[in-house]
Amino acid sequence: MVHITNMLEDTLWAGIWDSKSKAFTFAQVDDFGAKEQGMPLEMLYNKKGDRLFVTTAKTGFVNLYDNSDPRQPKFIKAIASAPGAHHSVLSPDERYLFVQNSFLNLEGMSDGSITVIDLKNDKVLGNIDTLKSAGYNPNCIMLLPNHFQNSGLRANVHLH
Repeated sequence: MVHITNMLEDTLWAGIWDSKSKAFTFAQVDDFGAKEQGMPLEMLYNKKGDRLFVTTAKTGFVNLYDNSDPRQPKFIKAIASAPGAHHSVLSPDERYLFVQNSFLNLEGMSDGSITVIDLKNDKVLGNIDTLKSAGYNPNCIMLLPNHFQNSGLRANVHLH
């Protein structure tokens, strides 16, 4: 089983491995263009694997999915982040999602903030503008080693 973001076609796909034929069968899960979003980038799963989070850089959203059946994730909600929504990380208790909002310093996709989302209420709590205010753009976000939880579920595939 694999999930794939196709960033230039604005889609999310699921691939199911058939061990007999030794091949994948692919099905489109979502079309971000229809949601007026573009450039799907980061995928992140919670530890249990029943939630999938997908960021889109244009115009900056986090899309939440019920991933109870990974073959057909069900769209729950899109939460506005900021232009360039890209890398994301969950707090150790999975209550908060932190989203780094910059994609290669590209115009219109490079806000420079970090959005904090409360996943209990599925809403934005606010933005961290420390780097943005200093004229910097974050390139990656991760937890410090003593807070990192390797769920083994994280995988990204970007098709160009």
